[in-house]
Amino acid sequence: MAEVAEESTHAWSSKPRTVMFLAAMRHFALAQKEARRPLHCTRLDAPGNAGSLGAQLQADILRLKPARLVVTAPGDWRVLQAIKAVTTVNGQPLNIREDRQFFCSVRDFAAHAKGRKSLRMEYFYREQRKRHGVLMLGNDPVGNQWNFDADNREAFGAAGPGAVRPRTSVEPDAVTREVIALVYIRFAQHPGHGPVCRWRRDGQQALYRHRKVHPAHEPALQGLPLRPRAAQRSGDNACPFTTLYWDFLMRHEVALAKNPRMAAQVKNMARLTDVQKQAVNEPATAIGRGEVGVEVGVQQRA
Repeated sequence: MAEVAEESTHAWSSKPRTVMFLAAMRHFALAQKEARRPLHCTRLDAPGNAGSLGAQLQADILRLKPARLVVTAPGDWRVLQAIKAVTTVNGQPLNIREDRQFFCSVRDFAAHAKGRKSLRMEYFYREQRKRHGVLMLGNDPVGNQWNFDADNREAFGAAGPGAVRPRTSVEPDAVTREVIALVYIRFAQHPGHGPVCRWRRDGQQALYRHRKVHPAHEPALQGLPLRPRAAQRSGDNACPFTTLYWDFLMRHEVALAKNPRMAAQVKNMARLTDVQKQAVNEPATAIGRGEVGVEVGVQQRA
């Protein structure tokens, strides 16, 4: 195992997200040691940490001199190519195993996509539901409909969605507190503020939360208005996710316009004036830099 900075910097990760990953890794490492399984783990703050998975793998190959490498297929194409590059340079045999955490393997999806002129998530989901018997009654979908998108697009009404159940929280243990301190120093410029580690940090806690709670927005953006308006794309009361959504549409307008499912969104964006677009772009850029109104949030809580 290797905790490396590149996984939080190649695309900037919020501090809470990095804490969650590193805390989970360290709890997993402890579980392996308790089970007396051999484990080589390089921590983020270890002397000589190579900084990237590829570079750390190269260093570990030279140090451990393995006969061959066996790896669970990474979910990130970038990581897979980095591993392949290192093993090619070293002439090392590489055995890639499918990741059994997913319902569908890469090979399965390739078979699904073969010969199709276009790919639709709807058809892929139907195929997987039939294959795994998810929300199915024999060969028919539960409720006699494959989806309820039309119902889900309806507005909540003036009263809103109603009361939202409080999140299940877990007090951070010593391992997690150590990670929090490390991340908030090492990645001080990354976005994210406030206490972050009342989340799941190991398999049992994750399973409990998955069964008991439908998670809302990830609390990666702290110090924002306590009751943001989800439909408002700019301004002090705008939901940051709405602001970032519109900013994403603007930056990728050309590519998104080719997607038939995005036609309405792109058309709505085209109606915005230059002033309205700037009102979205400026706060979105500030959020990306981690310049979120912490003082405002503190005042509103007081």
